[in-house]
Parts: sequence; C-alpha cells; structure tokens
Amino acid sequence: MNINSHINGFVKREFRLHRVRFFLSLFIFFTSMQVLSAQENEISFTHAGNTLVGTLMLPEIKGPHRIVLFVHGDGPTERDNYGVYRPLWDAFLAAGFGIYSWDKAGVGQSTGDWQSQNMSDRADELIAAGQALTTLENVDVDSLGIWGISQAGWVVPMAVTQSDIFDWTILVSGAINWMDQSRYLTEHRMRHEGFSELDISKALALERHSSNSLIHLKDYEQYKIKTLYAPPCCNQVMSEQRWRFVRKNVSADVTPYLSKINIPVLGIFGEFDANVDIHQSKKIYQQEIQSSLLTLKTFRNADHGIMPSNKMKPAGMKTTFHNIYQLLRIDFMGAKAYAPGYVSTMVLWASQQYKRTEITCGN
Repeated sequence: MNINSHINGFVKREFRLHRVRFFLSLFIFFTSMQVLSAQENEISFTHAGNTLVGTLMLPEIKGPHRIVLFVHGDGPTERDNYGVYRPLWDAFLAAGFGIYSWDKAGVGQSTGDWQSQNMSDRADELIAAGQALTTLENVDVDSLGIWGISQAGWVVPMAVTQSDIFDWTILVSGAINWMDQSRYLTEHRMRHEGFSELDISKALALERHSSNSLIHLKDYEQYKIKTLYAPPCCNQVMSEQRWRFVRKNVSADVTPYLSKINIPVLGIFGEFDANVDIHQSKKIYQQEIQSSLLTLKTFRNADHGIMPSNKMKPAGMKTTFHNIYQLLRIDFMGAKAYAPGYVSTMVLWASQQYKRTEITCGN
C-alpha cells in the first residue's frame, strides 16, 4: 500500500473541505438578506485565555429578556452555523425570547482553538457565557435556557450540573458515549457505501480496538502509519489537530451527569439519524433523568439535524450540492425547511416552562 498516495488523498480531502466552507460562507453572505425584527449586539466573554465573540439578539419588546444560549455540535462552527440557526432564532424571537450564540474558539472572530478543548472545557465555556449574560441590564438573569445539538449532548449536561444559572435545556440529537457513537456512525456509513455485513462486522471490531488503543497512543506518526495500513474501510487518516481532539474526548460518556440534572429537559431526535443511536440515547435519558423533568420527542422522516429524510445517511456523507440545497431550503422556507412541527414544538415547550413557574409562584 502506498503511504504517500494516502497522505496526498488526505490533503486533497482537507483542501476540498476548506473550499466548501469558503463557498458556503459566500453563499450565506449573499443569500441571507432577511432583516430580523430584533436588536443585535456583539457580546464577548473570556474563557481559558480565549476571547469568544457572539451576537445577542433581543426581541423588540420591553425587557429584561429571557435568553436562549445556542451550543454548537462538532466542527468549526460560526455563531449562526452558516445560517442554519436563523429560522430557529426567528421563532424564539417571535415568542419573546432573546438569543445568544458565539463563534467557536478559533472560528470567526473568536480566538483560541476549538480542537484543543475537551467536553469539560466546552461546558466551562458555556457557563462562562451564561455568567457574562447575567451582568447585562436587559437580560433576565433568572431565565436562561440552553439549546444544544449533537456534541452539545455531552457539553450541556455537564454545564447544568455544575452551575445553577440555567433554567431548562433542549438537547437535539444528543449522543451518550463517544465510542458507541463512533461505531454506530461507522456502521451506517459503510452500509450506505455498500459494504457487506461481514466487512462491517470486521470494521466494528477493528474500530473497537482502535478506540481503546487511541487512549494510550501518544505519537501522531505512530497513529498515522497504523491507520494507513488498516483495511480500506478504516484507513482515513485524521489531521493531527483532529487526532488530538478525538484523543482528548474518546472516553466521553454523559451518563454520570444525566441523573444529576435538576432542570427540565426536552430531548429531540430524528427517526433516521445515522450519526447517533437514538434508541440508546432515549433509553439512557429515560433511565437517568428524572421522569418529571424529561420530555422526549422523535420526529418521523427526519435526520440528525431534524431535516426531512426518508433514509439513513450520515451527515458527513452528504454531498456539497446537498448541503447547499439544504441551505437554500432554509433560506427560502425558514422553519418549514425542517421536519414539520420541530421548531414550533421547541418554542412552545420553552414558553411553557415559564408558565408553569408562574402558576407555581401564584399558588
């Protein structure tokens, strides 16, 4: 097997990835022309020596305002996730909520490097963001909620069990265990690519061994050589930055934190999520989170991002054309681009948390 050909292939994949991000940024700049009826302010805060910069959006009504903090999933994500969040923001703003979302470390205007963080670092960053908001006059310090997707499923439970400044959380497509999620993703990726069930079984066994050894591997070159000589299913080499990031987080498991949550949780999943095993996630949520605090909702014919889908297809397997098509749908259709009822369910549930509080206080 020619090592150089694989390294060159990896470099080409990285180049294509950066090129896609560049064109997506241009696309969002030229297509996101709608003007939201909201006050927008740039708000920054510091964490671990980094300056995180984000946008605070407030509805055009008298404050102080209830705020929803947006917590990103994996990857180099800007504050609005290239426009994906905009319909969600519009809906929350229309319901009287404010929004705060920031560029990940090293992305957009924020300093640092998101790939140097583990899940605990991200949880501490979320707490720092919430604390920064509590110093603002137009923010209701007793009404901070969290919306988080995918990887945020590890981050948010850690944060809300370590700080009492948050009132509720919406977790979209949250995973439980990093290694389990990785194997689940591998299985569906290979099935989508047409591998036999025998090849998939072998690959999962290899990945189980690789995940365990990754914890102990300290040398990137050793990892790279070992991976390049793996079977075709499993020989894609991560960049050194990504390898270090995965190595820091490969042991992540949210289970111990779920039983400590003492705020309302809305767990949302898509029926055809090929990235996260929704059956495992829902089962563990039900076992660990107090039943009086937990609401679960699964949307039929929806994928990992709760976009319409009628089949299993890992998010990373979607083409550039498909991604641009989805962004076009979001830009022109707004909330209707998502699975029916997804956006309205979240906004209604979040609003109900305060109605219950008001009734309790009234009694």
